[in-house]
Amino acid sequence: MEKKAYILLTLLLLTSFLVAPVSFAQSTDDSTEVMTEDATKNMSPEDRKAELDAKMEEIKQERDTRMEENKQKREDLKTEIETKREEAKAEMETRREEFKAKLEALKDEKKVAVVERVDTRLAERNQNITDRLLGHLERISGVIDKMEDRLASAEGGDTSTVDSAIATARLAVASAESAVVAQSGNTYVIELGDEAELRSIVEATVGQFRSDMGVVITAVKSARDATQKAAQVLGEFHKANPPKDAMMEEETNK
Repeated sequence: MEKKAYILLTLLLLTSFLVAPVSFAQSTDDSTEVMTEDATKNMSPEDRKAELDAKMEEIKQERDTRMEENKQKREDLKTEIETKREEAKAEMETRREEFKAKLEALKDEKKVAVVERVDTRLAERNQNITDRLLGHLERISGVIDKMEDRLASAEGGDTSTVDSAIATARLAVASAESAVVAQSGNTYVIELGDEAELRSIVEATVGQFRSDMGVVITAVKSARDATQKAAQVLGEFHKANPPKDAMMEEETNK
């Protein structure tokens, strides 16, 4: 009986040694959190303003760095698009010589004029639309930058949902940018054949252009929608986690 009591006492002591460090660590963490909260509450308005100013300066520096990076990225995109267009131009020059030769063989002058006009407009529209889409993506990226600034100024709350939404928007923008770059290098030279089939050939080329451009426009819309969704999630986050200073100011004005 005494032996059993001794074994039981030993087990209890071992258990207490194992549990004590965990309990102590938990108590230490709780104490630290309480001390931090107390320290924040006991800060003078001047100290809180200084802390807020320091944080805002840090956010500003991060924003400036990001803006420079985004500016460089846009320049790289424009360079890549110009490269694609130069490559497309070289390809078109080769194909256009054959196109002109076949065009001269056509007897109907009205048809010749229509084909030339469509051929020219396809190249112009491809460049104009891809330029506009790139401009839309630049503005969307700017909106995402501002959302990240707002999130960086948050003083509490779980930001994981907002972080995920913003990351999704960034990926959607990057995907759309790749689609725009690829589209900018596409060429649409009408492949002339039998004059009797000229109408269907032109319509097929125009249809291909519209189909290709539709894919790119859809990608840009997806980037816009993902950004709007991120903005909605951010708005809900800030509504649930208003800045402490704003809350204090509201209480003071009551």
